[in-house]
Amino acid sequence: MTLTPKISKIKPLVFFTKLTLRSISWHKFILLVRFFSPEQVTRVTQLEEALAQNPTVTDFYSPRLHQDAQAEQFTKTWATEIFHRDMAQIAAAQVIVTVLDFEAKNLDSGTAYELGVATMRDLPIIALQEKDEAVNLMITESLHWYTKQVSDFETYDFKIT
Repeated sequence: MTLTPKISKIKPLVFFTKLTLRSISWHKFILLVRFFSPEQVTRVTQLEEALAQNPTVTDFYSPRLHQDAQAEQFTKTWATEIFHRDMAQIAAAQVIVTVLDFEAKNLDSGTAYELGVATMRDLPIIALQEKDEAVNLMITESLHWYTKQVSDFETYDFKIT
């Protein structure tokens, strides 16, 4: 028995358009990171500071710094608002910066989902991994550049990405 997908029933996400590397003006970045534990917040803060020092980065969006919402936190309305805001930021991004920060040897499912969205948009994904954990090939094969030092983000030339 062969299953044929019913693609016609899938609604396309209108704001996701394919970009080529040659058509991008390099100034819009989004950080896809976990910031739930003190260790993760420290790592993300260090990454934000490194990006702020980089002369090839003119701005970036860090969800950690944009937790304000119209709806009450942890309600369905809040979750919908945060989801749509983060998806809109990925849609507007030209480069994705992520931290491969693991919890029990697994990448955060939300971060993995967002990286999948970025991959389907052909966005360059720049990754930091300070911990020594194995990374699933679906993540490693989507990366454009990888480092183990947060300080590398102060000098990385994002214009060549």
